Amino acid sequence: MDPHRRALEVLRVNDGVLSFRRHARATINTLLAAESIVRVHPGVFVDAELLTSRLTRYAAALEARPASVLWGESAVAAITADQSPFGPREQIRIAQAEAGRPPSGVSIHRRRITTIRRFNGLRCPSAALVAVEVAPRDNGRAADLFVREGLVTPGELMEALPEFDNGRDQQTRRRIMVSYADNPWSGGERELQNVLRAAGLTGWVANVVLRVGGFTYYPDLLFETAMLIVEFDGFAVHGTRQAFESDRIRQNHLVLAGYRVLRYTWRRLQDDPAGIVAEIQAALERF
Repeated sequence: MDPHRRALEVLRVNDGVLSFRRHARATINTLLAAESIVRVHPGVFVDAELLTSRLTRYAAALEARPASVLWGESAVAAITADQSPFGPREQIRIAQAEAGRPPSGVSIHRRRITTIRRFNGLRCPSAALVAVEVAPRDNGRAADLFVREGLVTPGELMEALPEFDNGRDQQTRRRIMVSYADNPWSGGERELQNVLRAAGLTGWVANVVLRVGGFTYYPDLLFETAMLIVEFDGFAVHGTRQAFESDRIRQNHLVLAGYRVLRYTWRRLQDDPAGIVAEIQAALERF
């Protein structure tokens, strides 16, 4: 096998990332001469065809800093296998215990990470720690996604919260994480719960098992004593013909079993939260 083909094989089995620290200089020099690789950090090179591959660029940054993990939005993208192209001016965020001068295009957050996980082959903190850290900047979107994908539980988010007790924005983090404590299954449900909490409306439970006439349901919110169910109807889930039909069958079963049902949309949550609270209060008062 000629040196170039042998070098390409080394590049392939290393997922498009090579470094002077781990690979023979002769191999790297052969690929550089053929313009098959590009230097992205001191002593670290990537396959020229993967220069805009996000996960490849993350792997290269971790190769440049072997004691680091991805951090912040970079960790979110690694956990979710984000396939969007890596931009020419984009910063990669990493965390490591030691101070140091970051490579070009990399920002370092100084922090000791005691629990390291691999997501899509890349070193990251736990998904819970990542979601809690970015929450003030993404308003809980990563936490919402990770909960829905089964990567974290609401309890794990709460357990990770004290890691940031001495940091900025902790009040915002705590507010967002508390919103997961009552087991919402979607961002809309979480917002509905926030509206009720802000109004001081209590006495409900979320997504508990409710068996009615041989059927099993999981109401978004159930005021059990008042036999009142409050549902959030997101269009992505409830906007299909099949959902339209099943929602009405479900509601008929619940009404015939003696439950009252109130339904709210995302637009109503955004435009008229006070009206939602007033209607629920009126329904509770009429019990």
